[in-house]
Amino acid sequence: MKTLIVEDNVVSSKLLRAVLDAEGYETIIAMDGYEALKILKENTVDCIVSDIKMPNIDGFCFLYKLKTDPIHREIPFIIYTASSASPEDKKLAIGLGADRYIYKPGGIKEIILAVNEFSGNRSITSKTLTDKEFAWVMNKYSQHLTEKFEMKIERFIQAKKELQTVEKLLKEGQSIAHFGNWDIDLITGKDVWSEEIYRILGLESNEEKPSRELFFLFVHEEDLKQVQDKVKYSEANNSDKGLFFRIVLRSGEVRHVYLEGNFELNENRNAIVFNGVLQDVTELKLLKQKLRDQIKVLTEISFLQSHEVRAPFSAILGLANLFNFCNLDDPVNSLVIKSIQKSAGAFDNIIKKIVEKTNEIEQLV
Repeated sequence: MKTLIVEDNVVSSKLLRAVLDAEGYETIIAMDGYEALKILKENTVDCIVSDIKMPNIDGFCFLYKLKTDPIHREIPFIIYTASSASPEDKKLAIGLGADRYIYKPGGIKEIILAVNEFSGNRSITSKTLTDKEFAWVMNKYSQHLTEKFEMKIERFIQAKKELQTVEKLLKEGQSIAHFGNWDIDLITGKDVWSEEIYRILGLESNEEKPSRELFFLFVHEEDLKQVQDKVKYSEANNSDKGLFFRIVLRSGEVRHVYLEGNFELNENRNAIVFNGVLQDVTELKLLKQKLRDQIKVLTEISFLQSHEVRAPFSAILGLANLFNFCNLDDPVNSLVIKSIQKSAGAFDNIIKKIVEKTNEIEQLV
């Protein structure tokens, strides 16, 4: 006998499976009513044990769909749900055609007895509802669907608010970093730009329809061929390397930008979407140039200082060397000469280090 367990709680479904396997029954597990309906299209089962509260299609909806389906309506259906469920839930389940209604967490023995009872039999629900009872069941079921729909709307509204908050933070972050993103559907040819892309190009948001042709109009004429060739190469080879170049705003202002793209591939490894980022790096470029200028000035100062200091220093060192022709047997002369030479050597090393450090800084920029 094959039993379908419909339960979104992994612990509960494993427990039920272990109990029924021990009784010699084959089991299949579905996480909700939607998955259970898909399983029933490909499998024949002899009994169903289902919870009520589940995502997507819950127990009530699954029960209703099953009992109104001529092919599956006779499959015995056992509701196995939390003890916190209301008496009206039980009444509704029985009204919709449930054969048993058993409360968790006890009731394992009841489950076994019920499954054994239905072994080899079809659904034994034979009670015919009166018009009043049927109206009550349909009304309650309608209320259940309405409440479920309202909950979905509430979740959708909440998710929308959260999405709007994330979008706001993203826009603020992109604005601060001068960082925009773009997306090109290579199948439909549709382009999408973030608001920051428009701002980088000096345009109002959605002022013009985004397109590759429009973007190329802003690329500096001296950089245009390089950018076009890079994009073509990237598309042909699915390459994602970045590129620095200049753009010219309609006001005539020249800005420096960095572009990097990424390709999304289908199962055949063909590019279907080309997306990426565009960042305005003008301030960084200007800052780097300013730093270069400062290093250049520092280098010049260092060179001048070392040159100007070395000239009199060489003269002092030369005079100190003249002492070598004096009476070196005189302890005083000998001590003075050695002292001058030692100090001069130390001074020379300091000048060399200043020049070396200046050259190192210059290489870093």
